[in-house]
Amino acid sequence: MSRALAPLALSATPLGHARRCLGSTAPLAAAQRLPARSRPGARLCVRANELNKWADRSNYDEGGEHDDWSSYDRETANLVLRVLTSKAAQRLLTQLGELDGYKQQWLHNYLAAHPPSEGNKFLAELMRQPNSEVHDASTDTVHKIEPANLAHRIIEIRAAMSQSMLKFPKFMELENTEVLRAHLRSSTFVSGSSEPGYKERRGYKGLRRR
Repeated sequence: MSRALAPLALSATPLGHARRCLGSTAPLAAAQRLPARSRPGARLCVRANELNKWADRSNYDEGGEHDDWSSYDRETANLVLRVLTSKAAQRLLTQLGELDGYKQQWLHNYLAAHPPSEGNKFLAELMRQPNSEVHDASTDTVHKIEPANLAHRIIEIRAAMSQSMLKFPKFMELENTEVLRAHLRSSTFVSGSSEPGYKERRGYKGLRRR
């Protein structure tokens, strides 16, 4: 059952509270000495109530998608984002080497001066770079360099690479299992007896340590 909100309380400001609401009691005191017809309209003071509290959007706006992340989660996500950006730029550089050597050379020079490890900042700066043209005298062709287009291609590659990370939890589980298995093997060998034939009796004959 919904609870009715309290009505908005509006009341004429008494003289004792005029300083708090209006800042000064002098104008109100002078107004009270005027005739009824010439007296200006009474100033109103809105009292704080529940309706005023819910008027603030911050009280009912939904939180962000990652509001439950800790500071460590955010730092890890930002680090992964920067790594993916660097790897995506490297992959695009390889692709351009097979398609357009002029664009590859331009991007190579740009990456040398602007490290892609800065993530989104790197992409934003790349998008703001002006277009340029390179004339190939041997073939009499013009190669147009569009940095904004290169930035969009890096974003697409980065997004595609992030999809493969959906398998990362399983990969991490296997890696953790392998670490524990290797530790168990080494601990068993170290703590076991050095008596001849001990490993054969324990079933370790022929097992190679990695």
